[in-house]
Amino acid sequence: MGAIFRLPVASLTVRELVSFVREHGLGLYATALDRNARPHTSADFEEPSLIVFGREGSGVSKEILAAAGTRKIFIPMAGEAESFNVAQACAIVLYETFRQRRLKD
Repeated sequence: MGAIFRLPVASLTVRELVSFVREHGLGLYATALDRNARPHTSADFEEPSLIVFGREGSGVSKEILAAAGTRKIFIPMAGEAESFNVAQACAIVLYETFRQRRLKD
């Protein structure tokens, strides 16, 4: 719970976000449920990346999804569940980044 006080937090417009990503050479990923999204396990998280997560009801903004260079990802689900809450989605995707970066072998 105390980690929030140890993490840098920023509030950016979409334009500022895209500019930041470009300036720092980051991959830009956004969670999305559309036919252009790929499973999160197929993303290359070994590269420095910024990942945008949306609200359960409304998802990531259309502006971010339409921004040049945004790669859309989704978490494959089994059964009848329709979605995860954002905390669960973050944990699943961030664990995949950890797995790719630290647990390769």
